[in-house]
Amino acid sequence: MASDSLPFYQYSPGATTDELLALEGHFRNDSIVAAFEAALEQKAQLSEQERVVLAVEAVEREVNNGGFLQFFANSSKSHAHFAPSAFRQIAAPLTSAMCEEALQLVTHGAVLSDDELEERVMDPDEVLEERLSEIDKRYYSGPEEPLSEKLFEFIKRNRTNIRANEL
Repeated sequence: MASDSLPFYQYSPGATTDELLALEGHFRNDSIVAAFEAALEQKAQLSEQERVVLAVEAVEREVNNGGFLQFFANSSKSHAHFAPSAFRQIAAPLTSAMCEEALQLVTHGAVLSDDELEERVMDPDEVLEERLSEIDKRYYSGPEEPLSEKLFEFIKRNRTNIRANEL
């Protein structure tokens, strides 16, 4: 049965990594991934693998809702410099390349603070807006990278380093 034909899991705080992973086959994988995101957002310290989950989910959420301009303007921008690596780690090279291209357009190769990133996109010139819009269109057309499935597989492979609601 395809994951998207299953019901959506409504996250309830407290579910552990093993409990969330046990939901596979009973609920949509993208909803289980969203539950991991909700749990990990509560943690003060994150492993590299947990950062991957949050970065991928931030890009997915923000770019799907308003493009890369929105991604760089909202709190999700804290993942901007890490996002290309995060997508490489889940074996999504096409999306990684789009994130890298968008980041390069905004930063011109510099490592910028969150405030500097936001400043660059708050009043973008026409060229930046147009070029980011072109990347958005490619992103929306969907590279043949099932991101939720790839991220779910990444979580399963890295379950010892991705700890939801556990000390």
